[in-house]
Amino acid sequence: MTTITKERLQWLANISGRDDIDDIDGGEIRELALIALASLEAEPVAKIIAHYPLGVDVGKQKFVQAIGELPDFGGYLFAVPPALVVPDKSPREYIRGWPLAHSDYAEGWNDCRAAMLNGDKS
Repeated sequence: MTTITKERLQWLANISGRDDIDDIDGGEIRELALIALASLEAEPVAKIIAHYPLGVDVGKQKFVQAIGELPDFGGYLFAVPPALVVPDKSPREYIRGWPLAHSDYAEGWNDCRAAMLNGDKS
């Protein structure tokens, strides 16, 4: 397994998009490096403190088995940027078999979808 250092990721993030390395588009490498660099600089949003009262060893064992080898002191929780989830475009003619001649539902649906895709820059 190769370990990529922060310096290597910074170098990859700054290479030109027109450079090709081993048949991989330079733009793809740069984007991957930017994503990896952002994950290295992520700050935890919460600290999980594992507290086990005396005599609850069975519960502790099941807890550690469920989440993996979490040390007794706990761990850190990192936030993940929300993924953009945009609904499919709704056809204007029919929704569930009903004609939309007198309904603006599809137009509203598609306007909301367009606003999500544009980041509401309309």
